Amino acid sequence: VAVARGGEKIKACQEAGADVCLDSDTLHDVETDQDTPRNVEETFAGLPVAVKKALKGELADVLFDPIGGAGFQKGISSLKWGGTVLVIGFASGKIPKLQMNLALVKNITVHGVYWGAHASKDKETMARCTKEVGSMLANGFLKPKVDRQRSACSLEQAWKSFKALEHRDVVGKTVVVVGSVG
Repeated sequence: VAVARGGEKIKACQEAGADVCLDSDTLHDVETDQDTPRNVEETFAGLPVAVKKALKGELADVLFDPIGGAGFQKGISSLKWGGTVLVIGFASGKIPKLQMNLALVKNITVHGVYWGAHASKDKETMARCTKEVGSMLANGFLKPKVDRQRSACSLEQAWKSFKALEHRDVVGKTVVVVGSVG
């Protein structure tokens, strides 16, 4: 089950192979018109119910959370007993707090996945994984989505990519080329 915001991002999740895609704009419990800002808690209020419906009465096994913020708590509520949380990052800018009673009652395991630390703390794993990912890329098993429309061609134009990121317009990755282009 993938959660994203807007049709373009939902389409990217589907193309990446998600079985079910939920638009975060449909997960709120409070009805407001499109011009009225919704607080973040309202945005994710319906996530556990939507996940359970998408999984035909079940909850999720794993929460992969690169966003953090308010969606994290509702994500925890979307996990089945014995589930696993992978904390990837905090793109929302807000670091959530984990209520330990939920970890205890739901018997969930929380793993921090700080990839950058592997370079200094576990060099062998980093080298093995880098080689494996390189092979998967070379053989076409991984196809990173690059938002070519919003990617800058040069370092001098990088501000355009940062602006698109700031406005949450990027779908996939944006690329800035340092050095000569062409």
